[in-house]
Amino acid sequence: MVTHILPGGLRYLTRSQPPGEVQLDRALAGTDAVVFTHGSNSTEEQAEAVDYGAVRSVLTALGDRSVRVALMTAIGMTKRDSIYNKENHGRDWKRRGERLLRASGLEYTIVRPAAFDYNAPDAHKLVMRQGEHPSNGGVAREQIARVLVDALSNDAARHKTFELLDTTGEEQADLTPLFAALQPDEPAAADAPGDSENLPLSDEPQRVLDDLKRLTDYE
Repeated sequence: MVTHILPGGLRYLTRSQPPGEVQLDRALAGTDAVVFTHGSNSTEEQAEAVDYGAVRSVLTALGDRSVRVALMTAIGMTKRDSIYNKENHGRDWKRRGERLLRASGLEYTIVRPAAFDYNAPDAHKLVMRQGEHPSNGGVAREQIARVLVDALSNDAARHKTFELLDTTGEEQADLTPLFAALQPDEPAAADAPGDSENLPLSDEPQRVLDDLKRLTDYE
């Protein structure tokens, strides 16, 4: 694990696999916000270790510290029959990571972006949507970064989960109206508003249920 220091005291971590809890505890000392932009593209074992394991490790290392979290996952999170999920169940493991964050009791925002930089040249207007939609479209990388960072200090983004993509038009100067129009996650709910109930907790691996149990009162 490598910790990089940016102007203003901002730190970011890079590592090919999730670090141990002792390393994370040191890296997270004094932290008041965390942004997750991690992801895997290989086997299901890697998807569990990275897409899910990184969230589990950081939340465990944080303990009872109160921080604001922005988690980037992916569009089409509940489409379990998609090619993106069939290859390594990566969407399933990302979804389990989302559930851990919701269970943590921390202030959070979960962003499910469309394909990076696949937006049309004249498409800069941000769209935040919830529920079941076709998993198409794109969004600029710098706009994903803007939304993740803005969510950390915008009260209208608290406890919101949404897909993010671009449409034709100019980028909005103020994201608050977009955040405010979204439905918040229900307290103690495993998934986001409009998500298909196709990954029931009753069918989850025991190790996943154990992780949830440590963070909440899920039974």
